[in-house]
Amino acid sequence: MKHSVVFFLLIFLSLTGGQSALAVQGSEELVAPELLAPISVNIPPAIEHLVRESDMATVKLRLDRTGRVVDWVPLELPHYRLAGPLEVALKAARFSPAMVDGQPVSIDITGVINIGQGGRIGVQSVTVSDFIGGRMDYMGARPNRLIISSEDDLDEPLRVINRGQARAVKSESGEILKGQVWVEFYIGPEGHPRMVRPEDSGQPALEQAARLTVEEFDFNPPLSRGIPTVVKARILVVFS
Repeated sequence: MKHSVVFFLLIFLSLTGGQSALAVQGSEELVAPELLAPISVNIPPAIEHLVRESDMATVKLRLDRTGRVVDWVPLELPHYRLAGPLEVALKAARFSPAMVDGQPVSIDITGVINIGQGGRIGVQSVTVSDFIGGRMDYMGARPNRLIISSEDDLDEPLRVINRGQARAVKSESGEILKGQVWVEFYIGPEGHPRMVRPEDSGQPALEQAARLTVEEFDFNPPLSRGIPTVVKARILVVFS
């Protein structure tokens, strides 16, 4: 069954790191992206009876300068088997570009997708605190939900299966750059890094290389009580 669902933006977080990084100063005007058409999600027949009218999915998205979704991670899903259909739906989603002082920028956003009310479009008043509090009560008895877990909640410790390719970064003069960059990211249910964002190190070339390095990592898929889950991670990438 295909459901047309409504997407609500809740919080604007930060512009993406790396070469596209742009700090929003107080004098700069941010025009938020808007969803251009309802998102359609194919709900697997095996779990249709488990999807309730009030069900929502909380997701974090990375939009490029054209408003296309280039990365995402589920923060909370009513059922872990919705991750695959959401992946397909979000790849087809289009937003108006986020703009800063009239220029399109890439941006990270957090939003809510209304899954349970197929085809129903309207204004829904939901504050962040009300949403979180209500969902904690509502989701407590649903063992198949997908949520963010801490490493202590995992069935087995995270381990790197593939580290990708080591990189040497050179300056314009050909000198090998040295330094270290902290990188934040999520490990998705499939074990692949999502929403990778290097922290500001003052060395953009190293930040870009650190992002590319972490994006090539693969981890064992995180499980909590046998259910796929998401873990937030932060690691130090050292160039020496």
